[in-house]
Amino acid sequence: RRIGRREAAAAGLLVAAALTLRLYDLSSLPADVNNDEGEHGDSGLNIVHGLPLHPGNPAVVPSPFQTGWQTEPTGGHWLLGAVMQIAGEDVFGLRLTAALSGAAGVGLLYLLLRDWVRTSAALAAAWLLALGHVQL
Repeated sequence: RRIGRREAAAAGLLVAAALTLRLYDLSSLPADVNNDEGEHGDSGLNIVHGLPLHPGNPAVVPSPFQTGWQTEPTGGHWLLGAVMQIAGEDVFGLRLTAALSGAAGVGLLYLLLRDWVRTSAALAAAWLLALGHVQL
């Protein structure tokens, strides 16, 4: 069904609120960079700089469609590296991909639910996802 102005405005405000919450002090919240987060960022930077995925690995730069270390898909590393090239090779650039995809997920959840449940229920679900501590 077609989205009216009020419904689009409400959904847009939810996505904007979700993005604001995710971008707030992104470089320092949480205070530490865990090892998985750092290794994924390092792999992304290695890819965009033409280096092997991990030190000691003589493999050439992988395709985004193949797997890398411990059979992890490398497409995510390519995305992280590309975003870090635009946003900066720092903690902000590393976390920006997750912040943007998290805010987009709020909008996508709303769009998926609006055809199955009432508009108010779809907005409530998107609101809960926007504020949910697990996704922040």
